[in-house]
Amino acid sequence: FGIDRAGSEADTWFQDARVRQALTLCTDRQALIDEFTYGRAALMDTFVSPDHLLLPDDLPSWPHDPAAGNALLDEVGFIDATGDGIRDSIGATATFSVTLGTNVESIQRQAINERVRDNLAECGIQVNPAALEAGIWFAPGPDGPVFGRQFDMAGFAWFHRVQPDCALYTIENIPGPVIEGFAGWQGVNVSGWSNEAYDTACNQASLLLPEQPGYAEAHQEAMRIFAPELP
Repeated sequence: FGIDRAGSEADTWFQDARVRQALTLCTDRQALIDEFTYGRAALMDTFVSPDHLLLPDDLPSWPHDPAAGNALLDEVGFIDATGDGIRDSIGATATFSVTLGTNVESIQRQAINERVRDNLAECGIQVNPAALEAGIWFAPGPDGPVFGRQFDMAGFAWFHRVQPDCALYTIENIPGPVIEGFAGWQGVNVSGWSNEAYDTACNQASLLLPEQPGYAEAHQEAMRIFAPELP
């Protein structure tokens, strides 16, 4: 989700966590796993896999539930004011129409994005799949769509380590111009999501080794903050 787009003064659709929760509920992620990975992938609720030893047992989960997703979008105030089947912004000044991008070299990601488009249509969201060459899609900021934080929604692959890499989502890792308080365009927190409580927990975890007291608790606290935020 493009939560905080670089250089954009207008609010994005995804700044409210309830919208991100709604879109996750509206997306049949298990069906994507079954179709595109032959059931071999794992449905993740945070930034570690479901079998990770540090995974808390009290995280929220996001099963495919379009009714719940629609209810959340109604709660936020994004309703279909014009009767065309697509939700509108509060005040009906804009249609909830977003681009979902990926790199053109990945046939699988493009097919996934088409399924996501169909899923989200059931919740009144118009998704426009798009694909660019990897050299353009993943170009450094400020020009590259992903690392320049110039996207609505983006689909791409990432990896996770055995040791939870919570720093991927800290404020200091948001790519952006140094003169505006960012660390530079080399950051990887491309959604622009920021949460000071999360950073505190992650930074505490990063100062500890696995066998030290507080290591597990700090990582688990970061996961508990991350899970409902769904950046």
